[in-house]
Amino acid sequence: LGLNHMSVHYQPQVSLTTGGITGAEALIRWTDPEMGPVSPGAFIPLAEDSGLIESLTDIMFETAMRDMAEHLRTGSFYISFNLSAHDMAKSRYFDMISARLHELGIAPAKIAIEATERGFFDVAQANDIIKLYHEAGHSIFIDDFGTGYSSLSYLQHLAIDVIKIDKAFVDAIDTGSATSSVIIHIIAMAKQLNLKIVAEGVETAAQAGFLKLHGVDAGQGFYYAQPMPANAFLRYIDQDRDLADL
Repeated sequence: LGLNHMSVHYQPQVSLTTGGITGAEALIRWTDPEMGPVSPGAFIPLAEDSGLIESLTDIMFETAMRDMAEHLRTGSFYISFNLSAHDMAKSRYFDMISARLHELGIAPAKIAIEATERGFFDVAQANDIIKLYHEAGHSIFIDDFGTGYSSLSYLQHLAIDVIKIDKAFVDAIDTGSATSSVIIHIIAMAKQLNLKIVAEGVETAAQAGFLKLHGVDAGQGFYYAQPMPANAFLRYIDQDRDLADL
């Protein structure tokens, strides 16, 4: 893996109530000098298999802090970071984040943690780590909800704040397919548990309208913005602020 050629892009998460930016997901990108951009679906499993996932996670966090520290101190948005199953199995990453945020003067609430359901092979162990983040003031997101080991039993016992509905369910909105009604049940379940909801992969106005109608809190996807480098994301936020002042 070309760790020297990694960068971080940011994809906004937008309030479906106000239309304002609530935060952004940090996404690692690799541009190989010879091959060009490499899909995360290809290099992240490679990093996990080769034992480099910790280095990748560190690079993503440090790059984001370099890009965003000043704006996280003064702005009202958060940045969310994906943790792999490997990261969820130990407290090393929590210790590193806590020390760095303290050093930079950034409130823990400005950093959200996204964990995939696939990271919960050992729910008890995962919950111990999640509690560390939660009690320190970080919001906890369950990423790709509905694609892993979804069950009410573990959702009720994990210290989580937000579920992210997987793109597959958003794609099925208004298609009449067998999965098109599943999203309504997911939303109802989240509300019953007093969890906030972010929908991933929103690509059309019709999808955004459906999600807003059914009380989803925020959306993320190409309908709003593609993942973008830090300077473009900060311009996007400034534009959002300017519109809010009108």
